[in-house]
Amino acid sequence: MKRALTSLPSDLSPHLLQGVPLSICLSGCGQHWAAPSQYTDDFYATRRFCQRAENFDVFLSHDWKTSRWLKLCSLVMMFNVRAASILSMLVSFAVGLLRVYHVLPDERWTEIFPLIAFYLLLFFWQNIRELFLRPLVVFLDRLCISQTNDKLKEQGILGLAGFLDRSNILAVLWSPRYFKRAWCTYELGTFLREPGKEKSVRIMPVKLAPTLLAFCVCWQVIRFAHDAASEYFDQSGEQEWLIVGGSVLFILFCGAPLYMFVGMGLIRDIQALPEHLDGFKIQDAECFCCANNHSNPSTGEELKCDRRLIFRTLKKWYGTPDEDTEAHLETFNSLVRSRLSQTIRQTVGGYTLPLRQYVYITLGSNAPQLADYISKIGAGPCPPAELVSDLDRAVWATRWIIRWMNVSLQMLFGIWVSIVSWKLGVWLMRYFSRITLALILPYLIFPCVLAVAWLPLRITFDLTSHTSLLPALPFLALLTITLCLFSAGASPKMIAPDTNLDEQLKPKTQLKAAWEKEDVQNAARAATQDTF
Repeated sequence: MKRALTSLPSDLSPHLLQGVPLSICLSGCGQHWAAPSQYTDDFYATRRFCQRAENFDVFLSHDWKTSRWLKLCSLVMMFNVRAASILSMLVSFAVGLLRVYHVLPDERWTEIFPLIAFYLLLFFWQNIRELFLRPLVVFLDRLCISQTNDKLKEQGILGLAGFLDRSNILAVLWSPRYFKRAWCTYELGTFLREPGKEKSVRIMPVKLAPTLLAFCVCWQVIRFAHDAASEYFDQSGEQEWLIVGGSVLFILFCGAPLYMFVGMGLIRDIQALPEHLDGFKIQDAECFCCANNHSNPSTGEELKCDRRLIFRTLKKWYGTPDEDTEAHLETFNSLVRSRLSQTIRQTVGGYTLPLRQYVYITLGSNAPQLADYISKIGAGPCPPAELVSDLDRAVWATRWIIRWMNVSLQMLFGIWVSIVSWKLGVWLMRYFSRITLALILPYLIFPCVLAVAWLPLRITFDLTSHTSLLPALPFLALLTITLCLFSAGASPKMIAPDTNLDEQLKPKTQLKAAWEKEDVQNAARAATQDTF
């Protein structure tokens, strides 16, 4: 008679090791991330995309009740924004050269090509990538674990440790519910359980990505309004200021309050996380089975207790075989509180994403304007007699490059100010309502951004000749300030091991292999009894 499984195996039968390309996870507008009650896709229709995988590039960890749209935006921001930024700039450079050689009309409407390239690649880069490169193979439980064969489904769920051990990166799509779920915490704890090893964990707050996308769209609306005004009127004309000013006011009155309101909510959630982790207890985490009295609400069938399986597995990893207390659970709680909480605190003190992610966002958002500046540089000054030497022409071209780079730098500085203003708003929420702050703060902060990031360079350009490099000074000053501000709060990509805790875990992990052997053998025998 087959023995009941008493803990979660980390060694899996080969036929269970199935991965899926990341492009499939992003397909159908994130349909595979819909809540179970909204998900209608046939498992066998997606199973054909699965492939045998000894290792996974990314293990995707998330809470199923979080919006599919938030998770879709988070994934494209994590995995697609770099390619979208670089390739849209290449498209913009090519469009600029084609305008110089009159293959394309030398008109602003051609900037639509790099703009389309940016958003197309942002959402579909993984599909395009597979035409030239190996796809990113990821683990998503809904697609990689059988949803129709109950025995295979049970083996896959109970073997999550095996999938995690074979994953290079754990991508956490974080929402406030994440650490309240037992399985989510178990996934993270499993990934970090080996003492002395650094594991790559990328944490993306799901509300951050759509907020940044909204910022990009608003910024591009203002930029196109400015460029259109500059195209048809004198750069110092009243009409330009009317068009640009109207666009800015429209964004401020319609978009800025909503942007501030959502941003404050994001920061409030993140700042509450360390406090929750300080009091974290796996014993209090929620399980679907326990919440439904171990009975399937749809069929009435009895459900095995996931909590007992998780606790038994944690005992193997962090306890001793003859231990009768909950010391192993407290050891796991300490792991979460120390190793993870430290990283979360650094993230909260910083800016939630590495600096390079923000650089990609700003460069990609401003890629369309690069085509116009390349066209201007290629066409040369008008009249040409203003520049009498090659050095003068080089300085003149450098001024245009500085002008474009400063636009991206202004946006990067604006993102920093946005996050700081969200934090300020959360602090002020003890005195004022969130709605009141969302309506007031944008109009106090926006003039400060103009005064620091835009006005110095604009004045310098207007007051100097075409052969002066004086505009480089305010540009370098803003660059230095921005890099220093981001560096002061840079968030880490890696979760570093806690030395003291690892020393406590080493003796216990030496017992793991022998203690696991019997359960692994039982699990392997059970797995071989079923096939696809």
